[in-house]
Amino acid sequence: MCCGCSIRPLHESKMESEYQNSIYVDVIGGKNGQMLRGYLQDLIRDLDVSDKNYTLSVILHENQIPYALADDCNAQRLKINLIANVVLKNSEGKKIVSTSVSESNTRNIANTQGDVLLSMYNRVSTDMLKNLAFRIVENLKVALIK
Repeated sequence: MCCGCSIRPLHESKMESEYQNSIYVDVIGGKNGQMLRGYLQDLIRDLDVSDKNYTLSVILHENQIPYALADDCNAQRLKINLIANVVLKNSEGKKIVSTSVSESNTRNIANTQGDVLLSMYNRVSTDMLKNLAFRIVENLKVALIK
């Protein structure tokens, strides 16, 4: 593990110290997945759950839909959908939660310079990922805090 940066190698095994409030968040693929994992870990740290250990797995999908076509048939806006397939398992491997959670946003891709820069680096804003993480944790609360 790197000192002070909370980054762990992908090949490192899951240890007890990696559980935060009894929930281990599996690695989520891609840049957006790693950012989502960090937000999830931060939110899970504040949960008040049981003493049992759980493993949270998330598969993140991104959909981009161009719309609002101009006369020249170029898209004026882009709808971005993030869909997270979430599975929470207990220590015996039994599924406790299995659901899909989504977040979407639209971007003006025709005129705004800021969106041109975003499109060069990353179309998904951090606010989208934070909102998605919040929605995932709210689903976990329903199943775990009863």
